[in-house]
Parts: sequence; structure tokens; C-alpha cells
Amino acid sequence: MNYDSTHAERALVILKSHLSKVKSRDLYTKLLEIAESPDRWSEAHKCFHDIRVGITSPMERDGALPIERNFARMAELVAKTLYNCSGGSAPFDTTSFKKLIQTEQQLINDEDNYWIQDNMGLGRGVTPKNLVSGILQIVLRWFRYRQ
Repeated sequence: MNYDSTHAERALVILKSHLSKVKSRDLYTKLLEIAESPDRWSEAHKCFHDIRVGITSPMERDGALPIERNFARMAELVAKTLYNCSGGSAPFDTTSFKKLIQTEQQLINDEDNYWIQDNMGLGRGVTPKNLVSGILQIVLRWFRYRQ
């Protein structure tokens, strides 16, 4: 795939549209600043590394909500896309942008799942097994209150 500025522009839009959904982090702010300045896109290589080491790997090791993990992966892919658009030597894999689009869809799905869970009073990060249990608890409470 030949990367050009349209890929970087789309990566910036994706980053901006999901940034408010996750915990604020300095590295995400730095990535946003890099994305907004085409003359800084080559800095995205180091930013990718910093996100991988400082955010993604610890989340994979220690656990985090799916939306946080997927956003971290997406931020890595934004960094890869930006670097590939910079024309720098040793570009990242050519599928980074395609993976970015796929990861954004996962984020949208995560958000939809959380909206449903929040509106059912179950809380974020409920697993499907717990979701069934939570629904059962809601139904049982409803029957108790009706009596």
C-alpha cells in the first residue's frame, strides 16, 4: 500500500473521534500533536514504541477494559500510519492502515456494548456470563418489587 497524506488525515480523525472515550494519557496527547503536524509525522515511530512499552504491554499484562486495550492498539496503528505517511526509512507493515480501520470498528462495538451495560445497570466490563446473571438479577428484582 502506498501511504499518503489522506491516510494520515483519516488516522487523525479516528484518533480525535475516540480520544474522549478513554482515560487521558500524555502519550495519547503527544500522538495527537504529532498527527496534527505533518512535519512531525516521522516522530510517530518513537511514539509508537512509547505507547507499546508504556501503555499497551502493561494493559495486556495487568488487564484493562476492552475499550482501553483496543484504543491503545488503535493508537499504535495511528502512529504506524503517520510514520508510514512521513516517508521515513524502514516503514511499518503495509497493512497498518487497514488494521487501524478494523480496530476502530472494534472500539465502536465496545462502546455499543458499554452503552447497553450502563443502561442495564450492570457496569462496564461485564462478561457475557456475568451479563446473563445480571439480567436475571434485574428480572428477579422486578418481580420482588411487584409483589
